[in-house]
Amino acid sequence: MPANKLLLGVAGIWKPELCEPIQSMMMRIANQYPVHFLIAEEAIQAHFPFIRDEFCSQPFISICPVEKVLDDSKFLLSLGGDGTLLRTARQDAGRGKPIIGVNFGKLGFLTEINPEELELLIPSLLDGTYTISERIVLEGEVFDDDGQPADNGNFWAMNDIVVDKSGYSRLITLNIKVGQEDVGTYRADGVIISTSAGSTGYSLACGGPILHPALSAILITPVCPHSLTLRPLVVPTKEIITVTASTQFHKILVSGDGHGFDFSLSTLHVTIRQAQEKIKIIKHPSRTYFDVLRSKLMWTTDGRVN
Repeated sequence: MPANKLLLGVAGIWKPELCEPIQSMMMRIANQYPVHFLIAEEAIQAHFPFIRDEFCSQPFISICPVEKVLDDSKFLLSLGGDGTLLRTARQDAGRGKPIIGVNFGKLGFLTEINPEELELLIPSLLDGTYTISERIVLEGEVFDDDGQPADNGNFWAMNDIVVDKSGYSRLITLNIKVGQEDVGTYRADGVIISTSAGSTGYSLACGGPILHPALSAILITPVCPHSLTLRPLVVPTKEIITVTASTQFHKILVSGDGHGFDFSLSTLHVTIRQAQEKIKIIKHPSRTYFDVLRSKLMWTTDGRVN
């Protein structure tokens, strides 16, 4: 491993068409600064051997097992869209390595740094003047109606945990408890339990509010409830949320950040709480959260024709 160089890890998987711009970006950075890139083997797809050979030939790149990338790098680069950043955060869970989201995708709400801006960010990584934003994480566990843990029932999410009616068109019955208190029982397509950072994802599409990511809160948003009186609810992160879901079809979907599993149960219980670890995101030095809202979500844009 190169000595006296800043080790930047890449743990995510990118599309083949991104290989050329990613390699060009890495070359420009390596020509200017004492950095070395550790790329996880999975990022260089096995069915693109010519791409692997091209990356391996560069002196500023090492191809390593993903565990070595996660252990040895000082920072992790997430090269892609928001889904890639969520995947990188999941791989980083428990290590606490700061993540730099570089947007090679479309919207890039979480990955707010553009490729050309990464080059300008490197000096702050070298001298330690970078800014970190910490994001809370949710962990959920699924139990059957007898209180036994379900197989594949542990979920981890930086954005949200969702309990859903799966592929059926009929509503499911949901009972929500916050701590020891009953919130209520209602019929809906599902419910979204999201972090403040995840409030701009699925929850927002279902009518939930936007919460500033620095806010220590958990958001409960019903999905298409069969009632006009149900509205999203914001609760403290210290509370444990329990969702009891029932259906006549013996199949309920639970997912964390879009990674789900269908449980063949007519009734299940999901307990959701804030995890002990937090995800560290390197922020753009001069771009605020409201700048991102305006540029990515067109927040406050007046669409009326003059």
